[in-house]
Amino acid sequence: MGLELGFATLAEAQTAMADGTVFPEMGETYVGDVMIDLHLHYAIGAINTYNLSYTTNPGLPGQEDTANLILDYNNNEVRTYRATGLMHDQVKVSGSATAAASTFFFEGIRHILEGPDHVLFVLCMIIGALNLRSLLARVTGFTLGHTVTLILGFFGFAPSGAWFIPTVELAIAVSIIYAAVMAVRPPQRGHRDLKAFAITSGIGLLHGFGFSFMLHQILRVDAPNVWHSLLAFNVGVEAGQVMIVLLVWPLVLFLRKQPGRIWTGSRAAVAVCASLIAMVWVVERAEFFL
Repeated sequence: MGLELGFATLAEAQTAMADGTVFPEMGETYVGDVMIDLHLHYAIGAINTYNLSYTTNPGLPGQEDTANLILDYNNNEVRTYRATGLMHDQVKVSGSATAAASTFFFEGIRHILEGPDHVLFVLCMIIGALNLRSLLARVTGFTLGHTVTLILGFFGFAPSGAWFIPTVELAIAVSIIYAAVMAVRPPQRGHRDLKAFAITSGIGLLHGFGFSFMLHQILRVDAPNVWHSLLAFNVGVEAGQVMIVLLVWPLVLFLRKQPGRIWTGSRAAVAVCASLIAMVWVVERAEFFL
C-alpha cells in the first residue's frame, strides 16, 4: 500500500490491474481498504469552474459511503471539496473558498440529522426545557461542549486505545437515557438554567468526540485548509441542531397550550421511546467490554 507505481494513462492502469501487479498481496479488495489518489492535470491554464463525475459502478457493499476528497489547485490556491458515494452525479468544483467549505458544511448537517443518537438527545433536551431561556441554556451548553471535543478529538488530543471509541459510543447512549429521565422530572428550584447549561456542556463533550470520529473518516489532519473544513463541518452540525430545534420547539409550545394532560402524556411518550431505543444501544455497545 502506498508503494505502487503511478500510471500516466488509463491503458497502463488497466494493464497493471490485469496482470496482478497492483496490490499483489491483498487478495480481494473492499470499500474502505484502499485509498486511490488520482491526479488530473490539464496544461491549458486555470479553469474557474468544472464538474467531476465517476461512471464506474463496482457493485461493492458500502460503496455509497465512499469518501471523496477533491483538492483543487487552481490559481496556486488549494481548495478542499467533499463528496460522498461514487460521484455518479456531477460535483461542481469552483475557485471559491466558500463553495469548498460548503461541502463540509452540508456534511455536518447530514451527519447530525442522520445520527439517531444525536437527534434523540437533542429531542430530549428540547422537551425538557421549561421556556425559551431554558432551551437556549441547554442548546448553548451542548454546542460549547461538542465544539471543544470535536476539535480536540480530530487533532488527536484524546486517548488512542481501542477502548476509547466504544466507551464514548456507550456513554452517548447512556446520556440519552439520562436526558429522557430529566425531561420528565419535576423542575428543581434555584439556578435551573445554570445547572442545565453545565450538564449539557458535559454531555456535549461526549457527543463532540463522536463527531470527531466521523470527521476523521472524511478529512485528514494534514489536508490543505483543514481549519476551514473543520469549522465548516462544525457549523453544519450546529445548523442541523438548529433545524431540529426550529421543527420541534413550536410543536412543544402548541402541545403545552392544549387542555388536559396532552402535553404531559406526549412528553412522557417521547421520553419513554427515547429511553427504550437508547437502552437497546447500551446493550449492543456494551458487548465490546464483555
